[in-house]
Amino acid sequence: MKRLTIGIDLDDTLNCLSNRWIDVYNKEYSDNLPLTDIKSWDIANYVKPECGKDIFKFLHIPGFFRNLDIKPHAIEVVRWLCEHYDVYIVSAAHYAVTGDKGAWLEEFFPFINYQNVIFCTNKSLMKLDYLIDDGSHNLETFTGQGLLFDSHHNQTEDRFPRFKNWLEIKEYFEEELRW
Repeated sequence: MKRLTIGIDLDDTLNCLSNRWIDVYNKEYSDNLPLTDIKSWDIANYVKPECGKDIFKFLHIPGFFRNLDIKPHAIEVVRWLCEHYDVYIVSAAHYAVTGDKGAWLEEFFPFINYQNVIFCTNKSLMKLDYLIDDGSHNLETFTGQGLLFDSHHNQTEDRFPRFKNWLEIKEYFEEELRW
């Protein structure tokens, strides 16, 4: 029987990108913006006007993606998923940061072959059975089953099954295997 495929987003799904991003912004701009105040995908709408779209410059700091925290239970659940499914990491990335993202993955997920890591901004190109992602815009055009990973910016989204953490993801796939 053919194994089903799962694509997993990296930023704010496996790692804690927004936490570090806001910390760096708050220090640089002497602000105290809490992550919980960011209610939509475009973070530039929530920062000081003098920062605006410059908020994205932080994403190009060498080492920025290399030093992110990991979501609780991500390692154990992804390891379990790899036992039952073909798992791919699918991450949007500027070429300048792919090395840092790859090094982060190698540290925390050495059991995922580098050939199963895909840097791709247009995730609708991915022909997978499932996609776990915090960005609803990625799930809108995805042709498989989209699974929304809970985040501060997607709280009003209700078009996709929502998962608050990696343990809930595991429960979902355990149930899928029973069928």
